[in-house]
Amino acid sequence: MGILSIITSVAFFLPLIILGIRKLMHDKLLIWFAVFWAWAGLINIIFEGDYVSAGRVILVLQRVYNLFDVPILLLILFKTTYIEEVRNSIKKVILPFFVIETAAIAIAGFESPVESILVALGVLLALYYLGWIILLHMKGIHYSNYQHAMQFIYYALFFEYGVSIINFIYSYLLPDKVSEKDNFLIFYMASCITMLIALYGILIYREKIPPGKKKAKRPEREMEIRYL
Repeated sequence: MGILSIITSVAFFLPLIILGIRKLMHDKLLIWFAVFWAWAGLINIIFEGDYVSAGRVILVLQRVYNLFDVPILLLILFKTTYIEEVRNSIKKVILPFFVIETAAIAIAGFESPVESILVALGVLLALYYLGWIILLHMKGIHYSNYQHAMQFIYYALFFEYGVSIINFIYSYLLPDKVSEKDNFLIFYMASCITMLIALYGILIYREKIPPGKKKAKRPEREMEIRYL
C-alpha cells in the first residue's frame, strides 16, 4: 500500500473514531454514515493490501461493492433524513432498484455493458437525492444544530459521488485514456477532501438532550433562604 492509500484508508475510519471519542456511538443518525465510510475504508484496505490474492475474487468484490454501494446509501438516507417527501420517494425506488441490479447481474454477469449502466444509474440516483436534500435545506428549512451539521455530511457525500463520475468514466468507459494510477490518485484525493468536510459536520454536531435528562438547577435550601 502506498502512503496516499494508507492515509485514505485511515481517513475513512475517522468519522467512527471521532464519534467514539465524543461518546456519540449511540447516535442513531450519525453512526449510519460513520459505519458506511468505515466499510469503504475496509474495502479499500482489502483492495490495496493484497489480502486476497486471487485476482478474480478481487474483481468480483470490487464490482459487488460498486453496484450495491448506492442502494446502501439510499437506505441510510431513508433512515436519517427527516424530510418526508424524500423518504417517500426513496421508499418507492430503493427496492425496485436493488431487485433490478441483482437480476441484471445474475443474467448478464459482471464486466458487461449492463453493469456499467447500473453503476452510472446508481451514481445519478445518489446525486439526485443528495442534491434534493441539500436544496430543500437551502430553501429555508429551519436549522437546528443537527440539521446544520448534517448539511456538511450531505455536502461531503455529494462531492464524493460527484467526483466518482470521473472515476466511472475512466474505469468503465475510457479505461485506456487514463492510467490506473492516475485514476486512483483522483479517488484518494477526493476521498480525503470528502472526509475533511464530513469531519467538520461531525465536530460541530451537538447532541440533543431530552427534556427529562436536562440537568436541573440546584434549588436553594429552605434554611438558606429563611436566614438571608
